[in-house]
Amino acid sequence: MAPIAIAATVASSVIAASASMAQAKAAKQTGEYNKKIYDHRAKLHEQDKLLIDTQKDQDLLNFDKQYDKLQASTVVSYLKSGVVIDQGTPMQILKSNAEEAEFERNKIEYNAELGKRNASQSANLERMQGEVAMMTGRSQAYAAKTQAVGSLLSGAASTYGAYNKYYG
Repeated sequence: MAPIAIAATVASSVIAASASMAQAKAAKQTGEYNKKIYDHRAKLHEQDKLLIDTQKDQDLLNFDKQYDKLQASTVVSYLKSGVVIDQGTPMQILKSNAEEAEFERNKIEYNAELGKRNASQSANLERMQGEVAMMTGRSQAYAAKTQAVGSLLSGAASTYGAYNKYYG
């Protein structure tokens, strides 16, 4: 019976250590996988910056077309009415339209820059979360490996105790 008890103690320790090592490997792989997900999401946010720039350019182009039509329509209306447009109220209206247009262009640019900044912040946050996921995986792997060593040491002590009991 003694050899079986000793063998069972050794086998139990080896199996527990083996399970802990498998857990360590899984924790490390999980951390790596989660980091890849966060890195992918960071890349998407970086791509958003390019899309925001493209949209800004399109918005400015569309706005400029509408503004040019408005100004042309305003000038034509004044000219049809026989109003001199190079002085007085008509000139003030055209100037006011131009100032409003500049304000709108600046607003489009500001909103685009704000969107790009937010996308950069989101990309950085995703990268940091990826690093945390990787560190968490490594930490869990280290804990599992430590548990494996503990199982082996505990098994060695139990085996020594059983050996001493039966053969000591």
